[in-house]
Amino acid sequence: MPHFAAWPIGGVIFGVGWAVLGGLLGALLFALAFPMIAALLRQPLSFGNVTRHDLTGLNTVYLAMPLSAMLLVLLFLLSKDRYEYARASIGVRVLHPAG
Repeated sequence: MPHFAAWPIGGVIFGVGWAVLGGLLGALLFALAFPMIAALLRQPLSFGNVTRHDLTGLNTVYLAMPLSAMLLVLLFLLSKDRYEYARASIGVRVLHPAG
């Protein structure tokens, strides 16, 4: 009678072996084909030094300020839910003044 617990272990060993072998073969094929691929792709895909100013026409500071503000708002919104959940899970109650 076969040991059914050995099947998953054998499958993992077999799968890892194929993954390693495939990775090594892929790396070898890429290393051999790179000189031909590089000659075909280097010239048409060479855009030089592309900056945000070249793409948008705006100073980098004017892009960084609103993006930083959006990041801060996003972090506040994400941490707000986590903070309220943590507060509720430990039983902390906040008394709001009657208005």
